[in-house]
Amino acid sequence: MSGYYRVELQGMGRLAKDLESSAGNMRGAMRPLKDSASQSVGHEELQKACENFQSAWDYGVGQIADATDGITEGLRTSSRLYQSLEESVAELFTGGKTAK
Repeated sequence: MSGYYRVELQGMGRLAKDLESSAGNMRGAMRPLKDSASQSVGHEELQKACENFQSAWDYGVGQIADATDGITEGLRTSSRLYQSLEESVAELFTGGKTAK
């Protein structure tokens, strides 16, 4: 039968975990540059380059990380709803008895 789809709840869980980790990594990647802005990282040009990069990218990376958090939460909500639906359908077929 074509035209159907299948939801893999474990896959959704893994994806949510990976996305959550990615958002944390994005935020974490910017911290060392932010911290280095107040310290010397070497040559003056390198210091300025680090400051410029941090300034230009901190906001954008933060926005991407925030959006990733939103996607992660939506994915987790969807997964919970699919799980609940699956359990409800199983109850219909088993007459409320747990399947063995």
